[in-house]
Amino acid sequence: MQQIASILRQHLRQDIRDFTSVGSIGLFIVGATFISLKCFVTLHGVGWIALFWILFLFSILNLVQNAFKSSRTASRETQYVYFSALSVVIGTWLYHFLYLLGSALLLLLAMTVFFGSPISDLGLFLLNILIGSLGLCTVLTMTALIGSTVTQSNLLVSLLSIPLALPFLLLSVKISVVASGLIKDTAITTDLIQLSGITLLAIAIGILLIPTLWKS
Repeated sequence: MQQIASILRQHLRQDIRDFTSVGSIGLFIVGATFISLKCFVTLHGVGWIALFWILFLFSILNLVQNAFKSSRTASRETQYVYFSALSVVIGTWLYHFLYLLGSALLLLLAMTVFFGSPISDLGLFLLNILIGSLGLCTVLTMTALIGSTVTQSNLLVSLLSIPLALPFLLLSVKISVVASGLIKDTAITTDLIQLSGITLLAIAIGILLIPTLWKS
């Protein structure tokens, strides 16, 4: 736990020193939402939900590109010596989760301010964001670590991230539509269980593969 907390603090200190990466995400979210407002003027229902998840996906791709960016420097060698592989990756995973969750809440706030909110069941929508972010951050952490082992990392990470993120996004979109009250789905509990299931599956695969990828 001390190693995980130390890794998490390292990421947070790095963001405090280099605020441009975090600031760029916030600027992208607010700027893209404002431009969408000028293009659509009003946006409701399925269109609002689609725009939310599209902007969320592309806002977090920047996080993936910057993850493990110190993989070829002495900092990673120091981490390899003093920390276990699981501690490094779990600490990075927690950082990614906080990053994704913060981005989603900022995007929700921005879209609510500019367009209003069609969400009638806010609790279900926030639970959907929470579970979806858990799954997405697991997949993105794995793809970022895979990309850090090759030279053309940005291209590889982008190609891997979007297809692997699709199952989470499709289920999240369906749950979001139910949370907006546009359709009534009596199987919403099943959808939440499926989203939680693929999230747990991604976490299990990550626990098995990530230590090997880290050592490579």
